[in-house]
Amino acid sequence: MTASGFTLDLKPKVVGVPTLTGTIELTIAINVMSKFGQDTWFPCAATVIGGQLDTTTFVLEGGVETANGIATVNKSGVGTCVLTIPYEWTVASDPAAVNGLIVAYAAAAIGHEGATRRSTLQVQGVDSLPAAGATTKLAFTVALYVPNRTMSHYRMMLHYHVTLY
Repeated sequence: MTASGFTLDLKPKVVGVPTLTGTIELTIAINVMSKFGQDTWFPCAATVIGGQLDTTTFVLEGGVETANGIATVNKSGVGTCVLTIPYEWTVASDPAAVNGLIVAYAAAAIGHEGATRRSTLQVQGVDSLPAAGATTKLAFTVALYVPNRTMSHYRMMLHYHVTLY
């Protein structure tokens, strides 16, 4: 048992169980709402979980896929990140289970020194499981901004850096 109350029950793949294949094309539009340095880059990522979830036993039959990339940002401050996620999941037939797809997507602003200036991670609720062999296109929009900083904030940061060295 884990702290979340869920357990991972690994079992060998059962021969003859249907396999669901397809592709998810996910587009993340990133609205850059603050002035970040010119050397800032904007990575993005997505995780998809698909299959059947038995809501009585909390057993998931299916799979988890991930992808990541770097957004290109235009002069208007809108970044676009397109991720292509192929999948092949084994999905047994379970009358007590709910078919579905859960998508988590993220974007960040990373400075030239590798420090994260701002990031966001969002989760899309349970959507319908795509049809076998389908290409499913999903699009999401996120915003990245840094709240206005006061001089006391910068003095505190300077003090923090000075005391560390």
